[in-house]
Amino acid sequence: MKTTLPHKLIIVAAITGMVAAFFILLIVVLNREEKRRVDAESNALLETLISSKQELLSDWFSDEIDDVSLIVKSPSLIQLTSRYVEGSADVLALVAAYNQIRFEHNYAELVFLNEAGEYLASTNPALTFNDSIDRDILAQALKYDSSFVSDIYRSSIDHRIYIDLVTVIRNAYGKPLGGIIFKIHAEKSIDKFLTDWQMESYKCKVSLIQQQSDKKWHVYHPDSSNASTQPCWQPLSKRLRNDPSSPRHRFVRVCKLSHTPWDLMAELDNSKRKAEINTSITISGMIGALSLLIFFFGLLYLAYKQEKIYSKRFREKENALDLIKNQFQFSMDMLSEAIIFTDAQGAIRYMNLAAEMLSGWKLVDIEGKPLEKQIPLMQEESGMSLLNVKNWFSGERAYNQDVAAYLINKAGIQIPVICSLAPLQRDQPDSDGLIVVFTTKD
Repeated sequence: MKTTLPHKLIIVAAITGMVAAFFILLIVVLNREEKRRVDAESNALLETLISSKQELLSDWFSDEIDDVSLIVKSPSLIQLTSRYVEGSADVLALVAAYNQIRFEHNYAELVFLNEAGEYLASTNPALTFNDSIDRDILAQALKYDSSFVSDIYRSSIDHRIYIDLVTVIRNAYGKPLGGIIFKIHAEKSIDKFLTDWQMESYKCKVSLIQQQSDKKWHVYHPDSSNASTQPCWQPLSKRLRNDPSSPRHRFVRVCKLSHTPWDLMAELDNSKRKAEINTSITISGMIGALSLLIFFFGLLYLAYKQEKIYSKRFREKENALDLIKNQFQFSMDMLSEAIIFTDAQGAIRYMNLAAEMLSGWKLVDIEGKPLEKQIPLMQEESGMSLLNVKNWFSGERAYNQDVAAYLINKAGIQIPVICSLAPLQRDQPDSDGLIVVFTTKD
């Protein structure tokens, strides 16, 4: 069966739709896999970064603690401090020694406290120290005979940020003389470890965080537009404030920072990388859509060309069929016998010129009408109907050729004829109809 152009358009649209569906599915799968790969890469980078930063900061604090532990074991410093505590040395000599240590080891300031955590001397008396925290840390240092990182805070005097290291100084007999607070400028030390890290399309922010008395997490934030009033610890963002280490924060890692009361947090921003992926997917989609349009119009063009070829062949066959039909019509009209074709129900389908002249009917007037009613054929002897198409097809084929009968024409005139009947055969066992041939008696 010949496929029409609308059907071809439907087929082309269906093929294009299937290709488009496959292409969209492919893009979705590739997009998902690419994002999984980026997430895995992000997590690997995050783990590597926080591990390296943790190691660097832990080593730095460990070195600083080792340094102050060695300083307070200096015999000259122990002797001078013992004399000061006993009252045989004045505070100026002690402060001079502290200033020498400060310059040699690049400390910001040094503060001397007694065993109770009370202030005794300082290289800068104008600077106050965080007594509430440092006193507690000193008590802990006395208890464990060790050195500790105490706090990081912004001074209300010079508005600079300091890190306090607290250690115990003992006399030659091991008796505590008090504690020394070594103040370190944060901007000259840990701030250089907390710089943002960026590689290609990934950006990572490393911060110190601490859970404060309000049970909320705060982040070390040295930069401020108003350093005189802004503390260096700011509340974390709302999504991280309650629990920054929660697994639901996919690209946030928190780890403990040894030797300090703080944790280290690394937060990776891969939005730029994902935006690049989305852009790439969008471009691929546009290219794919353009390719689909080209594919669709290509199929449409092929269908159009094929339709033209089929139309040309159909016209050629139709012209050939018309020629055969005309030749058939001419040949049939040249015959002297009257010929009528019927279908299997006995309806008239064709009659030649001789049949029209004999019956008085034109084909256009009686085409599709029952032959038995329009052109009755009667038996010559009995006067009964010669032709019953339904009975003839059911097996009553007594009259098949050269039967004497008479025909009743359009005017009602009985015309004696010799009649022959034969089936119109096809490939199947059944017949397509009858061919009735009759001639007038001489």
